[in-house]
Amino acid sequence: MFKDEFIRKMNGFLFDVLKASKPTPAQRLEKVKYLVGHGADVNAKLDGKSVLTYAMELKENDLILYLKSQGAKNENLDKKLMEVIRDRKLSSQVRLKKVKYLVSLGADVNTKVSGKSVLTYAKQLNDADLKDFLEQKGAVENKQNLTKLIGLNVKLFMAVKKEDETLVEKLLQSGADANIRGIEGWTPLMLAAQNGNVRIAELLISECGKVNAKNNDGWTPLMLAVQNGHKKMVNSLLNYNPDLEIKTTDEMKTTALGVAVAKGHIEIVENLLKKGADVNAKDAQNNTAIFTAIEDCDVDMVDVLLNYNPDLMVCDVYGNTPLIKAATSEYYDVKIVEMLLNKGVDVNARSNFGQTALMGAAERGHFEKVKMLVENGADISIKGWHGRTALNLARNYGVGERRKVVEYLEKIRDEKRKAKIDGFVNKIFGGKGR
Repeated sequence: MFKDEFIRKMNGFLFDVLKASKPTPAQRLEKVKYLVGHGADVNAKLDGKSVLTYAMELKENDLILYLKSQGAKNENLDKKLMEVIRDRKLSSQVRLKKVKYLVSLGADVNTKVSGKSVLTYAKQLNDADLKDFLEQKGAVENKQNLTKLIGLNVKLFMAVKKEDETLVEKLLQSGADANIRGIEGWTPLMLAAQNGNVRIAELLISECGKVNAKNNDGWTPLMLAVQNGHKKMVNSLLNYNPDLEIKTTDEMKTTALGVAVAKGHIEIVENLLKKGADVNAKDAQNNTAIFTAIEDCDVDMVDVLLNYNPDLMVCDVYGNTPLIKAATSEYYDVKIVEMLLNKGVDVNARSNFGQTALMGAAERGHFEKVKMLVENGADISIKGWHGRTALNLARNYGVGERRKVVEYLEKIRDEKRKAKIDGFVNKIFGGKGR
């Protein structure tokens, strides 16, 4: 009785730690280890939610891995997974989709019913795709092998995180899975790429670590290395992996090149382009790399991208061209506008709303941009879908150097009117006056 009461108290402390907002992930993990080591039940429940469910909501990878290594389970998900596996009415495609979803939520691929594992049922279904997926996620039929494999894989993640090259090599030689999936679908290679540890990445790849694997957000090891600016890691992946898919995208259609441009990693951008990255790849908003560089007013990045002949008449979802984007940017620097005009872009191209680059620059009171656009043929008489010209917009809605813009456009308007009248007079009177 005393023992039961003690365990209940320890379980209460365990849930207090999991629900607390102040501890860092490392502090929380140490407290959980202490409580589990002193009798707390890793499969206890509070308000119908298991310990593992609370940990998954926190999205703390090391904590989840530790609890799983101690036998923590999410019984509701496991039960649902087995129901899906055993449902003979489902098509193979639907079954696989549901299984992937449940596993992504944390269902245990090694759960059992009546002594039969998930993998055993999959084999009985003769569903090769389902079997391959489950095995990829660590499903095995022998419990003794499973316990050993889980231990090795947990240690592998920990070793990669601590960048212990010697231990990583030893664990791989002992049978640890180089492609084991952790929280959010991360693999050891993804973690090594994020850390920029080339040696560990090479060890994992030598053990068939998948260089094109994606986590739940669609990010690959290359994208993670690029995001963190690890030049050596990026070069290693680019130069020594012929199967590397450089143009792959995440769920938002972002490429490694798009990530590099957004982060301002010019050297990495050049290496990616030299290896065949698509300078015109579009994300979910139809933005190409040049749009990202323009939005950040990264003159040097724009200069690099222009060397690879990007499509400068491409439009985003709003119909904006790169020139319109540069002209309407919040930055006053005219250099990018000048660079694009020097490439011969259409200065009077219009967006889906009928807006031109001149209208955007005028409305924002960017005098130097307005002047440069007009000098390069921008038509001040064009009206947008709202029926307003650049002058109307500057006069009624403009900000910044609005007064200078209005005075300049009025001057250009008056000069054009005078030239038109003079031309008409010359046409009628042959240049001799009245």
